[in-house]
Amino acid sequence: MLGHAFKKSYDGILAASSLIGTYSGIKLASHVFSNLKAKHRARVVAPTAATLYKRLAVLTVGIMSVTAVLGSTFDVSYAQYGDEYLNQISQEGTLVADQDGYFTKANPQTTHTQRSFKDIAQYTVDTGDNLSLIAKRFNIKAETLVWENGLTMTSVLKIGQKLNIPPSDGISHRVTTGQSIEKIAALYKVDAQKIVAMNNLQGGVITQGQIIFVPDAKPLPTVQQPSARTIARATGRDAPARNVERTSLSNSSSSPSAGKFMIFPTVGVLTQGFHSGHYAYDIANRSEPPIWAAASGTVVTATMGVWAGGYGNHVVIDHGNGVKTLYGHMTYLTVKVGDKVTQGEVIGRMGHTGNVRGVTGIHLHFEVIDHGVKKVPSNYY
Repeated sequence: MLGHAFKKSYDGILAASSLIGTYSGIKLASHVFSNLKAKHRARVVAPTAATLYKRLAVLTVGIMSVTAVLGSTFDVSYAQYGDEYLNQISQEGTLVADQDGYFTKANPQTTHTQRSFKDIAQYTVDTGDNLSLIAKRFNIKAETLVWENGLTMTSVLKIGQKLNIPPSDGISHRVTTGQSIEKIAALYKVDAQKIVAMNNLQGGVITQGQIIFVPDAKPLPTVQQPSARTIARATGRDAPARNVERTSLSNSSSSPSAGKFMIFPTVGVLTQGFHSGHYAYDIANRSEPPIWAAASGTVVTATMGVWAGGYGNHVVIDHGNGVKTLYGHMTYLTVKVGDKVTQGEVIGRMGHTGNVRGVTGIHLHFEVIDHGVKKVPSNYY
């Protein structure tokens, strides 16, 4: 009888094995339990020992099969995706676990503290480098590199040249007598707290001669009066600087045309007119005549000794009602920011500073800006 029972159990195992070939995972377990339930309901008498043994064997095989199938499926999925994913994100950055236990990559920007002026770097120019490429690499503007390294936008870089790379856009400033952080901030029109943070200034104390970095600042307009020797060379007279504009240069006695309020700003020949890409008049005269204020107003820009975007030594006068005039490439200026000038008053001498072609490029670059738009100058004089 035991042999007969064993044979039936063996038959049951074979049947279960056959089912495994057709089903897998939860579907197999569902099939097994459905059959057992149906057979149980069909019987009205208590099962025999052989029947119980058979059912136990089939149930055991079913459970083992489900476990094996699910386990192998999980192992394959993890082998294919788990290690690969962990390796990938661990190579890309620091792994952190969120509140649900999932791994994510930390944002690299959040792992760095703000750079300070002490973090100023030095870069060695390599083949193919230019100001724009280097600036982009360090996430700053090309102008910042120019200001920090005493260059111009047209400077030619040399392989092996060392460049100072500041931590952000702005300029370096040497503290002078009586200056405080608040005064420097007001001078450059920036936030004082940014200066403190950028330079790690404990207690906000600075000393004369100390070099600090002023973030978001631009160079201040400079007005440099020419030396007596420079003026004498330019005018052909040995006159003091304070009197040169009176002894050598004459104010204009011209008057505007009917219906206009400006006068022609100098004496010379119109060599380039108003057109696309050149929204101004170029007036040339190799004798370097005086430049006159085209109309009365207030000097709002008076810059000497810098490239100034190609304008060189230049003056901007605000005439009110939204109208301004610009006078570029001058040899020197005779006015400063804040001066009130009258129409025809000398504001400087024609020259060839900035973006011009040597001494043969002596001319005045004259612009009229009406409510922020450059207009044809002859419409105004």
